Amino acid sequence: MKLSSVRTAQAHDVASVRTVLQARGGALSQVADACSSSEQSLLHRLETTLRDFPFLLAFDDERCVGLAYARPHCAGAYRWSVDVALQVDAQATPGTAERLYRQLLRDLAAQGYLAGYALVAPSDAQSVALHQSLGFVRIGAHQCIDLHQDTDCWCVSLGDSHPLAEPVSFQVLQQSRQGLVAG
Repeated sequence: MKLSSVRTAQAHDVASVRTVLQARGGALSQVADACSSSEQSLLHRLETTLRDFPFLLAFDDERCVGLAYARPHCAGAYRWSVDVALQVDAQATPGTAERLYRQLLRDLAAQGYLAGYALVAPSDAQSVALHQSLGFVRIGAHQCIDLHQDTDCWCVSLGDSHPLAEPVSFQVLQQSRQGLVAG
């Protein structure tokens, strides 16, 4: 079976992002975005995320079937940590979720982040298995009362030592990769 292609989201992908966010049956991880967000709000979120963090899309042929992105975990001493989110359509090619998540985690590590945190529904055996296979470890029940279901907090290590510098933005990472290809 053909693997899905993965690429960085672009402004013209807003409709695809909305479609994936509205596909409730395909959620593998807790995605906190409101599906009712306006096109303008989604575009703003996409553009602001892409300044500093990856926002990736997976496609089966021309149809967007998944997304993965990161955002800041906390400020201060936790600035080397990110929250990660993943949502994949239930009809996506097998392996799409893992491929999308692995690319997100590689990009975050290349930026200099040390840890990624995800919210996972403990009743979702497929999501639990995916997170375990990628090296995430359950660190406890999430105590936030505004979530619609029980969730556990999981963490994955992205680096093994304290960084010497601040994480680089996703834009800088992409520019350096383009420089390597062009040079």
